[in-house]
Amino acid sequence: MTSDKKTIQKNTPQSVYASSFRSHTCGELRKVDLGKRVTLIGWARLIRDHGGTIFIDLCDREGCTQIVFEPNITKNMEIVNQIGREYIIQVHGKVRSRVEGTEDPTWSTGEIEVIAEEVKIISPSKVPPFEIIEEKKRFLPAEEIRLKWKFLDLRRREMIKNLRLRHEIAKEARKFFWSHGFWEIETPYLVRSTPEGAKDFVVPVRALPGTFYSLPQSPQLYKQLLMMAGYDRYFQIARCFRDEDLREDRQPEFTQIDFEMSFVTKEEVMNLIEKLIAHLWGELLGFKQVKFQKLTYEEAIKRYGSDKPDLRFGMEIKDVTNIVKNSNYMIFKNAMKKGHKIKCICAKELFSLGFTAKSAQKYIEYVINILGGKGLTWIIVKEDKLTSIPATIAEAFDEDIQKNLIKEMKAENNDILFFAADIENKALFILGELRKKIAEDFMTEKIKDQWSFVWVFDPPYFERDFEGNVLNKPTHHPFTAPKNMSLEYLQQPKEQIYVDAYDIVINGVEIGGGSIRIHKAELQRQVFRIMGYTDQEIETRFGFLIKAMEYGAPPHGGAAIGLDRLAMIMGRGTNIRDFIAFPKTKSFMSPVDNAPTPLDEDRLQELGLIVLKEYSKERE
Repeated sequence: MTSDKKTIQKNTPQSVYASSFRSHTCGELRKVDLGKRVTLIGWARLIRDHGGTIFIDLCDREGCTQIVFEPNITKNMEIVNQIGREYIIQVHGKVRSRVEGTEDPTWSTGEIEVIAEEVKIISPSKVPPFEIIEEKKRFLPAEEIRLKWKFLDLRRREMIKNLRLRHEIAKEARKFFWSHGFWEIETPYLVRSTPEGAKDFVVPVRALPGTFYSLPQSPQLYKQLLMMAGYDRYFQIARCFRDEDLREDRQPEFTQIDFEMSFVTKEEVMNLIEKLIAHLWGELLGFKQVKFQKLTYEEAIKRYGSDKPDLRFGMEIKDVTNIVKNSNYMIFKNAMKKGHKIKCICAKELFSLGFTAKSAQKYIEYVINILGGKGLTWIIVKEDKLTSIPATIAEAFDEDIQKNLIKEMKAENNDILFFAADIENKALFILGELRKKIAEDFMTEKIKDQWSFVWVFDPPYFERDFEGNVLNKPTHHPFTAPKNMSLEYLQQPKEQIYVDAYDIVINGVEIGGGSIRIHKAELQRQVFRIMGYTDQEIETRFGFLIKAMEYGAPPHGGAAIGLDRLAMIMGRGTNIRDFIAFPKTKSFMSPVDNAPTPLDEDRLQELGLIVLKEYSKERE
């Protein structure tokens, strides 16, 4: 068989993917191509023998085409019998319609097939450790196996779809920022260490023994320097690195859509982000009704028990302490004697969705063992009255209390009320986590096609514990502007200081956030002092930034949106690793290449490093 490019061009129109190996991709042919002679190359995915006629699903990144090998048409059938799964083969043949009734609407090429005239094996394959045909409802192996064999896992249609979405998001984001006057500027990957909430990955410098670069946790300081240099509107698709414990939505290296703007207010930055999200959802998902709800940090905590609220399933938290204060329910009475609050959520129609006493017991154990609560009270609404298991719980509330509870919670038949009695912040936290758990268990199907876009803004400067004590740990990086850009504002008690920051929450996942930045040198110094830095430390670690502020620094602000998380949310995924080509495990390992690995002694000596044997054994 010939693979000459001239032959391909002679028989078929030029494809953007055409090369000396192919005329089209495996996902490109349609009914308009009937009768054309084509050359395809790809991986032999599914092979079926129907009485001597062989069918092979030939696949590449763009899709799959069914290839038919018939003894009276295919010239070299003896080669067909040698083909195994995941062999790369090249096929030359003619496009024809599939037999009526055998079309596959799940494929873009499902109305046609190629009758092969010639075939050539380009590259054989060992038998793969798992089948790469999940669209045929075959068994999908455990994630640790797929991570080890990632180069095979990436051939699955689901992974191709996920990475295509990620690519399209990056492409549309670039188009958006270009159209709004932003310049794409790269910032360094070898930087000095700065405090941004996690530990740095450090890089020893061979040419300067005893010195180290850090990999950037974000481009934060450099993009601020760009604003001070007068570059007004910057963005980049930035790679970032953080040495922190991993979770489902975290990786030690990740990508963010990063931007900064000069001469803007918080509202103007937020408005631009809303336009970006509307653009992405409209262009890539066909969803045209992006509408953000806005909550201050305090409102989000009081109403939903979380600074990342998902508003698709209601269950807003209400304080019912005054309503139940005269009840005979001893758990509530004892809690109120300690000054605790009684908080409540209403799960709509939960009883009719299959909630049982066994479900309730599972939630009680969840609250006690996982969330650290003291317990959980639940009551069913039936015929405008409260009923419970055991009945004594509902009987502890007289008729007036029951009516007021039902009215306050807007409860109806088959709704279930859940109560937490604890320190106010702890009770809010418990019900905030519980409402997510209930939605996950009972409402997934109901909310799967819905979107919840939320701004959470104006958080406190410092984190607080459940008792309300201010912790000496800022909620944002130290370059975030306080709500009032003045030294006097920072002289207040810490619990009264808030920052001019904003987080983007979609379906209960924080996909990014930003803030207005400090642009006044003395104000920045004072923020560092509040955080505990001495003047000498400020000069040593941040002197270059403060110096830039002294030479005409504009008011500026910006944000960063996690591309990995954004792709996961837009793709309706639950695991961020499914939207990254080569992710790390929770133990920081890269199974596909077994990184990280130790360095040999010569290399360590060259870098001036010594690995303590005790430390090495402890790590093992």
